[in-house]
Amino acid sequence: MLAIMDKICERFEQGQVVEAATSRASSNLSRSLPTSATTERKRISSSGMVAAGVPNEGGPIGVMLAEHKKGREFVKAMKDVLAGSRSGEAGAISDFVKNARKYIACSARISIKRISSSTHGRPIDPASRQAQLLKEFEKVEEEIVGHGKHEEFHALLEKLQIIYS
Repeated sequence: MLAIMDKICERFEQGQVVEAATSRASSNLSRSLPTSATTERKRISSSGMVAAGVPNEGGPIGVMLAEHKKGREFVKAMKDVLAGSRSGEAGAISDFVKNARKYIACSARISIKRISSSTHGRPIDPASRQAQLLKEFEKVEEEIVGHGKHEEFHALLEKLQIIYS
C-alpha cells in the first residue's frame, strides 16, 4: 500500500493527472487500516509483549502507539485535502502529497520497530500465545473489520498495483 501511495505522490509531483477515484481509494484504504480494529490488535499484541518483559510506557510499545496516532492524523489530513480538492481549493494536491509522504515515512518507521520488537527475528511470544493471538485477531477481523472486508482491501490493493506498477 505504501508503494502505491508513493507512486500516486510521484504522479502528482510530476503534474500527471491521477484519477480522483484512485487517490480517494488510497486515502480510504489508509483510513480503514488504522481503525479501531488496528487499535484492538495493538492492545492484544502489546499485552503479550508486556508479559514477555517489553516496557509499555516510555518503551517501544508506547512509542509505536504514539506513532500510530500520528499516522491517523496524516490520514485525516489527506481525507480533508481530498474534500477540498473536489471544491477546487488551491494547493490541495501539494497538501495531499505532503501528508501522504509523512504517512508513508511514519508507517515505515512503525514497520521497522515492529520487526525489531521481536528477538532475532523470532516472535517473543511462545507458540501457545501465538495461537491465542491468531484466534483473537481473527475475532477482530470478523467483529470489527467486518466479514469480507479484508478481502475487499486486498482486491483494491491488487487493482491499484496494476495501475501504479
